[in-house]
Amino acid sequence: MGLVRDLRLGAYAARVIRDTIEYMTGTERVLRVHSLLEAAYYIVVTPCAECRSGPLEAHAGQLDRTTHPGLLIMPTTCRACGVWCAFRFNTDHVCGEEGWPTDPLGTACEPAGNAPSSPVNRSEEPSEVIDVAGWLLLHTLLQERVSSLGAGALRVAERSARRRLQVQSAACLAEALKFYDPDNDLPPEEAFFTAESRRQFRARPELFARDRIIGLRARLPWSRGGQPAEQ
Repeated sequence: MGLVRDLRLGAYAARVIRDTIEYMTGTERVLRVHSLLEAAYYIVVTPCAECRSGPLEAHAGQLDRTTHPGLLIMPTTCRACGVWCAFRFNTDHVCGEEGWPTDPLGTACEPAGNAPSSPVNRSEEPSEVIDVAGWLLLHTLLQERVSSLGAGALRVAERSARRRLQVQSAACLAEALKFYDPDNDLPPEEAFFTAESRRQFRARPELFARDRIIGLRARLPWSRGGQPAEQ
């Protein structure tokens, strides 16, 4: 009976904590992330809930980390319609004191003093906030920024930025591959978090082929000694 009582008390305490977070943040959804870069990428791929177009702009100067331990609140506004929205992120699994990436698609958002290829997700588990379609979109967006730098003679700073973008692009593909079963070339149903992602998969399943993604990543520099990692 004592064990049952303790379990019941533990479940009650968990509900109290959850209800407190929901009351303090004004939402039932707190997004668990592995890094602030993952949180910033989530805002990049998330359309405005009002106009469904976006893009959203994060206001790093108004970031709130004091409301509750392990909780980060990032206010955003839609650049298309101007609607305000705040995202709540659970940062219990964020390693160290990371700074918010102010330009996640610009220079791979490396804060001053950090290594050139700070990981999006140090764990082997897939993201809980960005699905396989979102990671492929991020790869495309980062490659577009690489192309905008050109392939000719670049200054040292531009070459460095180009490489960082390519490393982050490869990291996004690695995150997409975490959703795949070893024996399947296509991702499972649970790899898609939204109706739009599922629509994209049904329309162009060949874009989600595991071998295709591995091939794309093999052409990019990888953070482990500059070589593609094994998958």
